[in-house]
Amino acid sequence: GIVMAKGVVIGVICCVTVLPAMILVFDGAIEKTKHKALIPSLDKASGFITKHYKVWLIIFLVLLYPAIYGNNHTKIYYNIAQSLPGSLDSNVANEKLEKDFEMGNMHMILMDKNMDGVQKQKMLDQVDEVDGVKWTISMNSLIGPSVPDDIKSMLKSDHYELAFICSEYASATDQVNTQIAQIDDIVKSYDDDAMVIGEAPLMKDLQDVTDVDLTMVNVLSMAAIFLIIMIVFKSISLPVILVSVIEFAIAVNMAFPYYMGTELPFVAS
Repeated sequence: GIVMAKGVVIGVICCVTVLPAMILVFDGAIEKTKHKALIPSLDKASGFITKHYKVWLIIFLVLLYPAIYGNNHTKIYYNIAQSLPGSLDSNVANEKLEKDFEMGNMHMILMDKNMDGVQKQKMLDQVDEVDGVKWTISMNSLIGPSVPDDIKSMLKSDHYELAFICSEYASATDQVNTQIAQIDDIVKSYDDDAMVIGEAPLMKDLQDVTDVDLTMVNVLSMAAIFLIIMIVFKSISLPVILVSVIEFAIAVNMAFPYYMGTELPFVAS
């Protein structure tokens, strides 16, 4: 969020400092490379809109509520695989796992390898009781002379140990996000440094971070535009009107997917 906001601020500063300076430096080249207007004159359209401004104001007011409602209810998805072709190997494999084994996800618990064995089992027993959890498995489940050393080395390192959780829920859904939060609370109650990792936890972190970041960038962008217009035109009302129109245009654009029944990837929101 800080990086994106910083980019917006630096961009605005460059537009009001570096850009005018470069235009003055390259004024000669700009004049020499001029061409005819590619867009026809809009004087007639402008005159029509100005003459019937009350009608356009009414249209604005009529569309305002549907635009805001649609914008606020447009569904956003964070599962990148959803936007990729269904024939992709990973999507085919996931579909097969869900169909044949009812496996929506596999979470992992990364915990201290020195945790007491009894405490580990209690923790996993509690995790088993969380809605949507099919089963859990850890080193405790595999201990025995028949377990190859290379398998043990995959599950345990010098400092950490892995446990696996099979979930019925798909990634980037409200159900799995609630499930991960509950599992994380249980795990943290036994080991403060333990983590719940995997595809679904990654998607949840992505959603939590981007929700805040996108909101912050949007607010800072509008604030920057407001301040620039207010300073340049020495007016309070003009930036209010301009920002309102920009936000209305964004709301109308984002409302279309809602009324068309389309979900958007988070990068397009």
